[in-house]
Amino acid sequence: MAVFNTNQVRHLYVAGTYTSGTSGIQAAAEYGSGPNAAAIKAASVGTIWPIVDKASAPTEGYFIYKGKGGVLRSDLIKFNKSTYYTAVDPANDIYTLQGKEITLKSDVNGGDPVAGQDYILGIEIKGFVSGFQEDTYTKQAMVHAYSNMDASAFYNVLALSLWMNFSRETTRFFSFWLKTSGSPVLVDEAKARQLKAEMKTGTFTTTAEGIIIQEAPMEWHLGRMQEEHLFFEVSGDTIVFNGDELEWATVTDVATSNIQNDPETGSATIPNSHRIADLEAFCMGERNTLYRGMDWPNSIFDPSMLMVDPTNTTGYYVFNLHYAFVDSREGSQRSEKDLQIVCPAALTNLTNLMTAAGVKEVPRQ
Repeated sequence: MAVFNTNQVRHLYVAGTYTSGTSGIQAAAEYGSGPNAAAIKAASVGTIWPIVDKASAPTEGYFIYKGKGGVLRSDLIKFNKSTYYTAVDPANDIYTLQGKEITLKSDVNGGDPVAGQDYILGIEIKGFVSGFQEDTYTKQAMVHAYSNMDASAFYNVLALSLWMNFSRETTRFFSFWLKTSGSPVLVDEAKARQLKAEMKTGTFTTTAEGIIIQEAPMEWHLGRMQEEHLFFEVSGDTIVFNGDELEWATVTDVATSNIQNDPETGSATIPNSHRIADLEAFCMGERNTLYRGMDWPNSIFDPSMLMVDPTNTTGYYVFNLHYAFVDSREGSQRSEKDLQIVCPAALTNLTNLMTAAGVKEVPRQ
């Protein structure tokens, strides 16, 4: 009868960072020369010791880990039974906010508004609340074009309409910007007040060349509400020009290099820190549901027991070793596992060990 070993298990270890900026992962030591009890006691929380059978071309090894709850030891890993490893730099694991640029079509009235027409801009937020494509939340903005209204005035009025319509939402979905020949101008509450006053005179201080709608980082709560990104589409309705119904809006994606820093977070990107923190909370829940936050908000959930810093603005390096427990004879089985180590500093000692052991690296897709 086979000895049962859970298949597709993930073991997560959070390594610390020393004051020198190096990771808490020690260089590989041979059996018998690993840390003694005094060394483990003196070490910082988050220290990991790789222990191998031999320094040159090791064939097997294990890891000793000092966490907040005590000292742990990993499985004995035979490197020739390891399928692959991946090492992800946080610089390659960030999310850049998305944006849409809206301009008047140049082939409709020469790119100027048609007096007397109502210009309606629609924004569809996909997967609202549930995450399913069937659930779509739609918002609109409108500009009524008046005589002698130029494109710049049109964009100013449209920006005000967008800001006013979304100001009623409890969740901040977007930030709105006026595209200019220089840096884009943020439409916030103060700018909205200014635009309201300028509408009365018909003269606007900002010479606008378009509108930029940029997604805002979504709300996140450790272990309870995962980090999601906003999927949205922007489209313009039709107007009547010379007796024809024509679409008036040109909508293009904003280049990554032109995405603006979010007015609240101060960044145009989102690191992987929230996702790694959620992963740690989940894995701690696997050990004991006390940490998972079951029956929240009536549960005892102590984030201080977790080691990942969700506020880390640079993100975490992620090392993943996919290996297998393989038995023989009456215990014949192959149970695959993942040993995952995350750290705010580079994992050079781990990648060097994998190279020495002949484990294949697979680039992250």
